[in-house]
Amino acid sequence: MSTYAYVRVSDASQHEDRQMIAMDEMGIPQKNIFLDKQSGKNTARPGLQRLMARVERGDTIIVESVSRFHHGFPDQEAENQRRGNPPIRYKIQSAYKANKAM
Repeated sequence: MSTYAYVRVSDASQHEDRQMIAMDEMGIPQKNIFLDKQSGKNTARPGLQRLMARVERGDTIIVESVSRFHHGFPDQEAENQRRGNPPIRYKIQSAYKANKAM
């Protein structure tokens, strides 16, 4: 079972540094962090698609907030039903808390 992270900012002018630092502090290997710089209004994002193709049953996906993942987060229940047990686990980790010592 592996742990992955998904980092998203709404457009190319925004910086993902805060989220990336938080994932690094949590020990997520760089190769397991997937990044998109676009709106979360749907799931048609290259980084998210690569992540969902990589994860397997029992893996964990860490995101800084539900809104970073996508606005249709409840769709993940259907994804878990499709993949079977054990489910993919989703963990919300506030980058603010991880970085507050900085």
